[in-house]
Amino acid sequence: AHAANGMGCVLADDMGLGKTLQAIALLLHLKGTRSPWTAALVVVPSSLMYNWRREMQRFAPTLRVMLYHGADRGAALKKLLEAGGSRGCVTPAGDRPAAKRQRVAAAPVDVVLTSYGTLKAEAKSFVGDQGWSCVIVDEAQTIKNPNAQITRTVKALKAPVRVALSGTPIENKLSELHSIFDYAIPGLLGPLKEFSRQYGKAIEQRQDEAKLHQLRRLTAPFLLRRLKTDKAIIADLPDKVAIDEYAALSAAQAAMYQAVVDNTLDTLAAARDDPDPLKRKESRGLVLSLISALKQICNHPANYKREGAAHAADRVEDSGKMTLLMDLLEPIVAAGDKVLIFSQYARMCQLLQQMLQRSALGVRPLVYEGSMSQKQRDHVVRRFASDPSAQVLILSLKAGGVGLNLTQANHVIHYDLWWNPQVEAQATDRAFRIGQAKNVFVHRLVTRGTFEEKINAMMQRKRELAELTVASGESWLGDLSSDELKDLFALSSDLTQADGP
Repeated sequence: AHAANGMGCVLADDMGLGKTLQAIALLLHLKGTRSPWTAALVVVPSSLMYNWRREMQRFAPTLRVMLYHGADRGAALKKLLEAGGSRGCVTPAGDRPAAKRQRVAAAPVDVVLTSYGTLKAEAKSFVGDQGWSCVIVDEAQTIKNPNAQITRTVKALKAPVRVALSGTPIENKLSELHSIFDYAIPGLLGPLKEFSRQYGKAIEQRQDEAKLHQLRRLTAPFLLRRLKTDKAIIADLPDKVAIDEYAALSAAQAAMYQAVVDNTLDTLAAARDDPDPLKRKESRGLVLSLISALKQICNHPANYKREGAAHAADRVEDSGKMTLLMDLLEPIVAAGDKVLIFSQYARMCQLLQQMLQRSALGVRPLVYEGSMSQKQRDHVVRRFASDPSAQVLILSLKAGGVGLNLTQANHVIHYDLWWNPQVEAQATDRAFRIGQAKNVFVHRLVTRGTFEEKINAMMQRKRELAELTVASGESWLGDLSSDELKDLFALSSDLTQADGP
């Protein structure tokens, strides 16, 4: 209805409810009802482009789709233009003199599919007077920062219909929602400064239900959000069972943990007492650096010390988490089930792969992480889907946490936690989505007696006020007082492996 009236919208359905398919159906509808039809533009993360193309080929084979990505994209576009003529819209900036450029939208196709990176690199090739019939942006949280270049480029695209797809329209703060709406329906939420004054602190800090209700009423006509857990939406989706699995530190981990805490807190105290305001400002960064260091220590000492994966592969017992992981995987592998293992550290992904390959489990894990080419990533996903012996897939949280359909797995293990429920849910929902036939078991690994257990407890006590409530991630930890930080990072030494459970 919004599209028919030349308006935009935000499709914020829970992950796995088919936002891609709904968007493809919209493209088919618009092409069939609008004349003349110029190309539509679909912008997605590079890791999802080939998935989008496959879905279009499957569900909308009548749509002529051009994948505009990769080193040969300029030559491919030129060939299309020469074969089918030009409708007046731009080729890549480097292919021709500025006066003779043609817009990408001139290609004789129905849909141009590109990545955020390509759009950012060739902004002038996409932004012009003629515009597009429709612009769809997937994983729209990519444009959550209103000051980012990619956000400004996306908002400059001209189209009567703008659609934003995101299962997590808010990851950290309400301004992200404002930025997405500013693209889809410019002006609806007013200027950012006024929006933040009226809603920001009231909802984020005071959890003001009246303000939340007011914001919901304002956005509801243009935002569609349905949840997988709502049986009225999908009655046959299996259950999701989340389990906190607790590991103990090894003696080596405990010693390293305590040394890093002591050293960093001393440096932090000095920075906070420094008369130089820049030094005091840097103290917040020290806290966040400490969090990352302690996470890596809890993962495995080799993760923190940057040891080579092959060198550390036989030292499973150095990490309580790694020992716990082996115990968890044994019955999963024996049952013939498949499992996703997430870590936010690429180095830890490599360590996990080497350690599991050398274990007695008899598995050869696949890895999906950011340094891989798109071709390599697609090969990994296809093999995991089709090869029964490919039971374990290790993914970096950033590269594999969004967009992928991995319902072959019915176990998800979060090896290290990112304390933002939205980010964690995105990763979990690679398996817990439409098409899943089994109950999904989510194992969250937490190290006992450490800051991991304490922050996890804080997050469990914090109840989300509503679907628009904001998870603040880890940044709030930088604002804790020195005494609060000492208490948070204090190690309960009696809970290490050396002392027994």
